[in-house]
Amino acid sequence: TPMQQRFGLGYSVVHSLTRDLVGLNHPIYHVRFFTSIQLAKAMLNEDIYTCGTVNSIRKDLPPPCHVKKSALRRQLRNRGDSVSYFKDNLNVTAWNDNNIVMILHDNSSSDPVRCERQVGRQRMMIPQPKTISDYNQFMNVVDLHDQLRKRYACGRPSKKYWNYLLWFIVDCYRVNAYFVYKESSSRTMRKKRFSFIELQALLWFKWNIVGH
Repeated sequence: TPMQQRFGLGYSVVHSLTRDLVGLNHPIYHVRFFTSIQLAKAMLNEDIYTCGTVNSIRKDLPPPCHVKKSALRRQLRNRGDSVSYFKDNLNVTAWNDNNIVMILHDNSSSDPVRCERQVGRQRMMIPQPKTISDYNQFMNVVDLHDQLRKRYACGRPSKKYWNYLLWFIVDCYRVNAYFVYKESSSRTMRKKRFSFIELQALLWFKWNIVGH
C-alpha cells in the first residue's frame, strides 16, 4: 500500500488496527518493531497514546538517546538507574535492568516506582520508571506467550516455509490451551507437565481415531 511504502510495514499495521480508537484517548502497547517517532506523533494527533520499546538507533530520537547501548550503559552504571528525555510531547526513557531497556511513550510518567528483582539468592527492590512498569503489566502475556512457545516448541527445522507455519500454529495452539487451563482450573500445573498430558492426548487420538 502507499502508506506502507512511505512509512513502513509497522506503521501501516498499527494505523489500520487503531481506526476504531480514534478520539477515545486509548493507550496502545507494542514491541519495538512497530515503534517510531512518526507513529507516536500520528497516534497522538488522533488522541491515541502509545508506549513501546524502541531501539536506540531509531531515527529522530533525542540526541542523548540516539547512541549505542554501550554508551548508555556507561551513563547508567547501577541497576535501577534511569534517564528520560522529552521531544515534541514524547518521552524517551532508558532504564538499566542488567540490560538497557528503552521505552518511547506519551501515556505515562517516568517517575520511579519499586520492583522486585532476583540478585543471586536474594530478592531486592530496585527503582523502576512507572512507564516500564505499565508496559510490563500490559505486555507480559504477549512476552510470556513467546517465551513458552520457543521453550516448548514441538516443531523441527525445515527448508519448507509451510512446515514452519504449520508448527508455529500448533505451538500457538498449545500455549493458548495452557493459558486457558490456568485461567479455568484451580489446580497448579507446570507447562512441562501440561505438555506431557498433551502428548498423551495426541497419541490417544492417533491410535483410536486416525488409526481406524
